[in-house]
Amino acid sequence: MSEAEKTAPFVDSLKKESYFRKISDRFQIGTPDILGCYKGLFIAIEVKYVDSVPHDGFVPSLSQHGFTKPQIKELTAIESAGGVGVALVICGDRAFWFTVDQINPEGQVNCLRAIENNRVIKKAHGAWDVHPVLEFFYETKSGEDTFR
Repeated sequence: MSEAEKTAPFVDSLKKESYFRKISDRFQIGTPDILGCYKGLFIAIEVKYVDSVPHDGFVPSLSQHGFTKPQIKELTAIESAGGVGVALVICGDRAFWFTVDQINPEGQVNCLRAIENNRVIKKAHGAWDVHPVLEFFYETKSGEDTFR
């Protein structure tokens, strides 16, 4: 299954909330996988897929491709410009979301911490429950001076 096919159900759930699109730019290294706008807030999402979460919680494993330096740089630039940069790890019917500063130097994130901090999106009846996460980012950013 291609990345676009894997990502399609998540993007479809986002589209129900506002404008989102899967990006397939193989010519620009670091471009996030999903770009969109929710209530005027620009959101970029870099997605990784894992089969399971190891006991230590760190994914992707070092043998898999983690979040790359160009991907982290792009998400950071989006954050600096007032948007939202999200690192997302999908594992079955759960998706763990992280802010850029939660990615370690090896390009990994800790899914156990995401669970502790209630940063898990669940899939039910074929759809992802993305609304609470989008609202979290909107409410967080709407209080900043950079958001209009």
